[in-house]
Amino acid sequence: MKLVVAVSPRRILPRLVLLSMLSCSLMQPRVTYGQGAMAQSEGQTEQYSWTQERWNAKDPYARIRSTVDAALARQAKPEQLVEQYRLTAKKQPQSSQALFQWAYGSYRYSVQVHKLDRRSASQMNLKFAQLRSPHSYQYARMRFITEAMLFPSSRLKDLGLRLLKRNPNDVDVSHYMIDMLNLAKPQERATAFACAQRLVRLAPQRASSHASLGWVYFRSWLLNKNPADADKAVSAYQKYLQLAPPDDEFRSRAQKIIGMIHKGKL
Repeated sequence: MKLVVAVSPRRILPRLVLLSMLSCSLMQPRVTYGQGAMAQSEGQTEQYSWTQERWNAKDPYARIRSTVDAALARQAKPEQLVEQYRLTAKKQPQSSQALFQWAYGSYRYSVQVHKLDRRSASQMNLKFAQLRSPHSYQYARMRFITEAMLFPSSRLKDLGLRLLKRNPNDVDVSHYMIDMLNLAKPQERATAFACAQRLVRLAPQRASSHASLGWVYFRSWLLNKNPADADKAVSAYQKYLQLAPPDDEFRSRAQKIIGMIHKGKL
């Protein structure tokens, strides 16, 4: 993947999961009882119904994706092209294809420059919710990435598994799936390790691949205090620090996690 609004030689922004999980918990509506709770549950189910729909065999969004990839590769100033995509989506508010073009182009560009545009991602996420889904694999994948980078809800987990079944080597989806998995559950822990190891295998020069692996080992260590997990987490984060650019926003967090592990092992 060249251009993550992702994730990832191409990189996806490393994990900011603790902050993301906190944001999710703060933004969840307070559960009431009786009819209010039932209405809330039904509303959430309807909100995520798109994650269960079937995908059409013919997918015009695959062509849009290829066109955007080619255009970004030719463009000397890709940020200008992304701005054109945004303006097109603004002028065509009912066009799912214009929205997809903007979301995909913006994501790819953000991966390239190692900086996530959360404001644009939030706008896209709202638009995705307003438009009727075209039952497209590519469209569902882009919507999954856009929403997962903001709020990695467990309600997206089944869709992520479907996407990985369709393309097991999808590093973008693998990257975001890690945030949705509960490492306290053995099966989900195994899936998280598989996703992280896949990232390192497919994109070894991408710093965030190693940050993802470090994050899984770190979370595992927090659960079981296995010294081997701590050592592997530190090793993965050190590899991340070797590859990450000096201004990468996750560097200070990675260093703090390493320090936390060292203190915890004393």
